[in-house]
Amino acid sequence: MKKLANYKKILESKLLRRILTLFSGKAVAQIVLLGFAPIIARLFEPSDYGAAALLIAIAHIATPVATLSYSTAMQLTNRDIDARKLVAMVLISACLFVSIMTVLIFLLNDLTHSEFMKQFEGWEWIVPLMLLLYSIETVVSSWNTRMKQFKIQATTYVSGTVVGAGSRIVLGWVGGSSVGALMTGYLLGTLTGVICMVRRSSIFSQPKLQERESQSTFKQLAVQYRDFPLYATPTAMLQMASQQLPLFFFGSLFSPAAAGFYAMAERLVMSPFNLLQTSIRTVYTQHTADAIKKGRPISFLLTRASLFTAGVMLVPALLLHRYGEPALTWLLSEKWSTAGIFLEIMSPMIFFSSLAIPANVVMVVCRRQSRLLGIQVTTSVALVVGVLIAYQFWGTAEAALHAIVIVYATRHLHVIMLAFSICDQCQRMDSGMKSV
Repeated sequence: MKKLANYKKILESKLLRRILTLFSGKAVAQIVLLGFAPIIARLFEPSDYGAAALLIAIAHIATPVATLSYSTAMQLTNRDIDARKLVAMVLISACLFVSIMTVLIFLLNDLTHSEFMKQFEGWEWIVPLMLLLYSIETVVSSWNTRMKQFKIQATTYVSGTVVGAGSRIVLGWVGGSSVGALMTGYLLGTLTGVICMVRRSSIFSQPKLQERESQSTFKQLAVQYRDFPLYATPTAMLQMASQQLPLFFFGSLFSPAAAGFYAMAERLVMSPFNLLQTSIRTVYTQHTADAIKKGRPISFLLTRASLFTAGVMLVPALLLHRYGEPALTWLLSEKWSTAGIFLEIMSPMIFFSSLAIPANVVMVVCRRQSRLLGIQVTTSVALVVGVLIAYQFWGTAEAALHAIVIVYATRHLHVIMLAFSICDQCQRMDSGMKSV
């Protein structure tokens, strides 16, 4: 009876409800994407899909730099007025970085005419625009997380996915396979999601009078949360770059088609699991921050969350490892069978990355960004070395992907052990968590 009561308590917990709320919208979005995928796969060639995926990857990698990771700090400050100022800081930083990146891209086009750039068919100019949209999406999403407005985020995922996938199908059917059709579809989908999220969010509502009287200055906030641009930003950038590393290696060492196979496997099958992981991470960040503010120990939270994520992801990872190639070939057609082979190789990453979600959150909330930065630098170097060794000795994309999986598994296990070691030291937040 006691065990049943414990299970009921877990099922009725606010943490689980928030995770399910956020995940439900993402799950519906992925179902829509899965339904459209066979059409998109038949309309577009793997080489065009790979080139478009590379452009999207560049924008994702640059987003932490554009926002300076202050969007994460928004969830840690005690006053909403200070969080609003952090929003302003993020938007100003993003606009400046996008302007610089736009100039650099046009200069790059004038100075270089490499084969690598030709695969983009002149659509590299869209990267700064996508970067601006991703920055706005990041900061508004962080605000909604702070305010526990998870339903807003859930519904915007659906609208953005429907518009994006629908646009790609229409443009591919009318004009045939091209990088431009894919990028336009991505742009329309992201823009739709951002507009819906901003319109429904309370981010631009007027602050209370008492908050305005006790607000911190921009300089105080920049100093108080300086560890985020100093450590969290390069960590996030390196982590995102590491995630997109196969795309760049496959696109440069092998072919744009190889990058397309990887991108299709990652977005069609891995993305739903990544979205669940993001939902858990988003809610668990807010839950852990609240626990530390109230002086509660977080060792139990870390243990329970780690077991939950591992249990959720183990069976799907095993199924994908066994049936990934035939399932993806049946769904998308024979020309995408290599994407299924990639998926089988990548499947262990689902389990290990899920297991490490709570540990990564603890490291961030407990302000151990410098440790994470060191780990991520080591991981990035190991990924490059591993891929180059695999390429040198075996010369196949599959061997390079095996090397990446091994490096990531080692990294995640190390972060988990490190997070448990610092739990007892993190009963309260640092001075940066407190009001100035």
